[in-house]
Parts: sequence; C-alpha cells; structure tokens
Amino acid sequence: MQTRISIILVSYNCAHYLRSCLNQVAHYMQHPRDEVIVVDNASSDETIRMLRTEFGWVTLIEAGANLGFGQANNLGMQQAKGDFFFLLNPDTELLGDAMGTGLAFFESSHSQGVGVLGFPLLSVAHTPEVSAGNFPDLISLAAGLLPAKVFPYQLTVKQESHYSLVDYVSGADLFLPRSTYTQVGGFDPAFFLFYEETEWQYRMQQHGLLRVLLSGPQIIHHVGTSDHKVNLAKLLIFEKSRVYYFRKCFGSLGAWYCRFMLSIFYFSRSFSKGKAYFREAALQMWHV
Repeated sequence: MQTRISIILVSYNCAHYLRSCLNQVAHYMQHPRDEVIVVDNASSDETIRMLRTEFGWVTLIEAGANLGFGQANNLGMQQAKGDFFFLLNPDTELLGDAMGTGLAFFESSHSQGVGVLGFPLLSVAHTPEVSAGNFPDLISLAAGLLPAKVFPYQLTVKQESHYSLVDYVSGADLFLPRSTYTQVGGFDPAFFLFYEETEWQYRMQQHGLLRVLLSGPQIIHHVGTSDHKVNLAKLLIFEKSRVYYFRKCFGSLGAWYCRFMLSIFYFSRSFSKGKAYFREAALQMWHV
C-alpha cells in the first residue's frame, strides 16, 4: 500500500513534548497508510537517544545544525513518501483523528481549489488559541503597533459550507497535498523562524490556492515551549522575519516602511515599559 500521509515534525531541544506528541500520533495513525518523519535541528538534549530507543518506527533526519522551522520542514517534505503532508509542531496534543479527517476532506469534492488546511488550536487551558491570521500589509502593520483598544484585531473569515476560508492558517499544524508543495515549492529558507508559514501561504494565494480552517479535531498548542522568554535576541529574529516578509511582498520600500514603523514603536516602548533592550531594538531595526 502506498504511503498516503507523511507526518513531519521539527524538533529542537523539546524531548518531553516530542515524546508526548509522538505517542498521541501513534494512537491515531494507521499502518501502512502513514509515516512519521522527525527532522532534528541538532538538539543537545535527549531527543536523538529517545527517538532511537523508544520510537524505532519514526524516520529520523538529523539536520546537523539548527536550520530553523521552514528549512527543516523542507528537508522532511523532500524525503517524504506520502501523497499528503501533515506538518505538526512537537509541542501539540491531538484531540481527535486529525490525519483521518484531513485525508477524508481532501478526498472529497469539497476540497476543490484548497491548497492547505489547519485545525482549531487550543491553549493548555482549553481556551481558543490563534489558529489563523490575516496577511500583513502596510495598513495592518501600523494598526498592529497601536494599542489593541484603538485598533482591535479582527480575523477576516469567510464561512463556507464545509470550512472557514482565511488568509493563512497557523504553522503549528498544516495539512496539505503533495501537489501544493509541487506547485508552490517549500518554505523560503531565508526565514529562520516566524512569518515563514505566512509567506508560504501568500504564495499559495498567488497560485490560486485556498487556505482553510476545518472544524473537527482540535489541537492543544503549548506555545513557545522551546523558549518562552522574550529577549532581545529572540525579538530581533522575529522582526528580521517580519522585515523580510514585507520586502518579499511589498518591495524595498515596504521593507523601509516596516523598519521605520518598528523603530518608532520600540523607541516609544523603551520609555513606557521600562525595558532597556527596547531602545537597542529600536536601533537594531535598521540592521535586520
């Protein structure tokens, strides 16, 4: 039987969460329909030993370095055998058969024109998490830097009969047919972390492919388990990706505008929040 679904996880020093996630995946996966691939970004914890001793049925790809999210997923998709890819964060818990549900959807007539789908995300407290977003643009960038009371964020959703149509779905869980990968290509490896799934799905839109949220199985997401603390280094990684996104989508002027708005934002926060690194961040915005 041909492999139908390749479940791909990217790990980096998250052995505890990865173990739990793989045990749950094993509960719902079907042999030989499914395969599981873990791409490890040079973890220094017990991840490799754990995979070799406890999960012999998992295909392990050792990246040899920390390649980031997108490039590591590209490695997994390049070696995957399945007709469908399920990109899943290791810090997630499946509450239902996401693989079977995703496959059934893409095998139905309702999937015509759909390039990728995601499932609703929950926090560890089982409250709704961010499962999708609007494509950032020059207006939303300015609005997003203002207090939420002034410009509250509203997700743009178009409700169809069998799914919710959105700009992009969260990178925590992405279920897509191989044909999407063949048509659009993989993640842009220039993104180390953050914004890579947004830009990828922006390209899907340019190819006329829909991005949808599918009701059914929910997924608990332990957001930021690898490093939940915000510091200057992590902030600069995030903003470097944001600037690069605006450069790709809006050109060099868009990147300049993004840097300008961010520098003002972080300089103002250095006074209001009392965080010393915000002033340094304001200066660094012109170098990311």
